[in-house]
Amino acid sequence: MQKEEGNAVGEAVKLNTKYLDGLRFWFAMWVVLDHFYAFLGGNNFFSFPYSWTLLNGAVPVDGFITITGFLMMYHYVQRQAQEPYHYPPTIWKFWLRRLYRLYPLYVIAILAAFIFNDQLVAAKHEILKFFTGDVITGFNMPYGHYQPGLKNLLSNLAFTHGFYAEFAVGFLDPAWSLSLEMQFYFVFPFLYACFFAAERRIRWVGLLIPAAFVLAFAMPKLFGIYGTAGLFNHFPVPSILFYKLHLFLYGMLLAAVGLGKVKARYLFASLLTVLLVQQRLSIVMVLVITLFLFLEPLKQKKIIPGVVYKWLAGVRWLFGNRLSAFGANLSYSMYLIHLILFPVVVTGVIHYTSLSKLDTALVALGVYLAVLFAVSTALYYAIEKPFIALGKKRMKAWDRKLDQMHETFSAAPLQFEKAPER
Repeated sequence: MQKEEGNAVGEAVKLNTKYLDGLRFWFAMWVVLDHFYAFLGGNNFFSFPYSWTLLNGAVPVDGFITITGFLMMYHYVQRQAQEPYHYPPTIWKFWLRRLYRLYPLYVIAILAAFIFNDQLVAAKHEILKFFTGDVITGFNMPYGHYQPGLKNLLSNLAFTHGFYAEFAVGFLDPAWSLSLEMQFYFVFPFLYACFFAAERRIRWVGLLIPAAFVLAFAMPKLFGIYGTAGLFNHFPVPSILFYKLHLFLYGMLLAAVGLGKVKARYLFASLLTVLLVQQRLSIVMVLVITLFLFLEPLKQKKIIPGVVYKWLAGVRWLFGNRLSAFGANLSYSMYLIHLILFPVVVTGVIHYTSLSKLDTALVALGVYLAVLFAVSTALYYAIEKPFIALGKKRMKAWDRKLDQMHETFSAAPLQFEKAPER
């Protein structure tokens, strides 16, 4: 008989996950500052050392992906006693939780960006021309007049725009990663059931890891990425799950190893795929997440000295305090709406001040961040938090249904009548 998921095959360790809050906030801030600088013209406006790092918004997105993989596995495992993976309501509850958390604000942002697209594009053109005299962004690409149609809008509302190269980056630039994220949420319960639910299935993770690596290596060559076209198409961003499955999987394995579900050798194998595929900054980011997660076990096994542990624990605390937790609550709103607010705020500063270009940029940055934090806070309390609470309320109804199914299955196991002979 196979061992069910409650039977650990590795050694469970105490996990400190509070620092993930601070990382989520700073990843969102990285994306915000990346786009702010890029739409001022980047190096075409003002150059400074390591500006290319700020413009590398792919790194914080990779961080979000890794954290997402970790959190989904972490909470899914912890709920298994109440929500067994093989009961259909468990899958529906998982999907509904994600929709209640993400969709209400997403719909508002998509509709706002679609309705005011012409005004937002015109404002971005004005900003670029003010700071650089041209419409070349910091990514060294001209910012054209993008006119979305009904199909584009509907695909964004359905989270399917990531499957279309022409829609992947459109009237709301950050939305591409939400399509990617939703693809992962859709397959996650099946990945768990097939590879992590029982001990005898975990060995198949040894095949999933190299498969994810092959996909990550092949997708850019076949379908392109960023400024490089592929053999069959040119996706401007990695908006299809196969591009980033290896990172989602690494996050999942971080949680699975920490909770004692799988042995560490699978995590090391997955880390090797990250080292082979990802850029340097993304590798550093993944290593930092991993180091902070297993800091206590590393100290207990005397792999790191006590002095080094105290210093690292102090740094980790900065990412896990109450202020960071509050910032994490705002991170989704910040990420989703910052490019809607950016043109409005910056053009306002340009129109109502008579400063030098550099001073205008600095004042605009301060006003922009203040407005972004204020609006994100309002949206969190007015939209996100109430819908999260509503989702929890609806989940209780599912809990009752799940309990009823559990009692039914326990009292009367499935039986199959013998088929009549012909």
